Amino acid sequence: MKAHDKNNKESSVCIYDNGYVEKYLEDYYLHPFWSIKIKENRNLLSRVMKNLPTSAIWLDLFCGAAQYFEVAGNDIFCIGIDYSLAQLKRAKSIYSSCSYDFFCCDVRNLALSENSRFNLITSFWAALSYLRSPMEWYGVLQAVSQHMASNALLYLENPFPPALMDFNETTFSKSLTYRVLKVDKDEIEGWTRWIYTDSGGLHKMLTPDFVILKSLLEDIGLITYRISTVQTIEQIVAVRPEDEYLVKQLIR
Repeated sequence: MKAHDKNNKESSVCIYDNGYVEKYLEDYYLHPFWSIKIKENRNLLSRVMKNLPTSAIWLDLFCGAAQYFEVAGNDIFCIGIDYSLAQLKRAKSIYSSCSYDFFCCDVRNLALSENSRFNLITSFWAALSYLRSPMEWYGVLQAVSQHMASNALLYLENPFPPALMDFNETTFSKSLTYRVLKVDKDEIEGWTRWIYTDSGGLHKMLTPDFVILKSLLEDIGLITYRISTVQTIEQIVAVRPEDEYLVKQLIR
């Protein structure tokens, strides 16, 4: 995997410094508003784990502090990728007793070995929206899909674009004054550009409508399901056609 390029920092890397990482944990993982979402994530992951083979490998993109790796069983090997050294430092401290791997690199330029195969690939908290163009979205998803093992599952979280401004009416937004500042339609139909502000600064995001994301994943050979929408964030699962039974086991 390519190393972190300190001379070409993305704005998101500058946001996720040591100070923000501590506040991020407090504001998102520990804040009562997000407890429903986190509980849903853990419940879903627990169901996924039951269907994974022994010695399965889990790859988490934009892993941050990798809080959800706590759901992994003893037989699951976890790999986290993030562009923030501060986030990865926290992840390594949390899982210091585990032999998990964490890599600081740009997900747009993953250099996975040709034979790498993953049973579960995830990206939480709408982190893919940091990608700057539809082509970057396509490139990242195509790249990781080529490394899905047999009976593998891809899990993504994507904001629900029509509800972005509604976020400002939530108790979370009002209590912390974290807000969606601007929402604009991209020049490419079905994509939304938006700006979010919190204690880290301005987050410039790009999000596809579900129909667009579903079409994009179909283009790379995956069938896509929207499992549910929790607090304006869509839970999305994609599999190869022959592995569709995996999704049906997850849907309640």
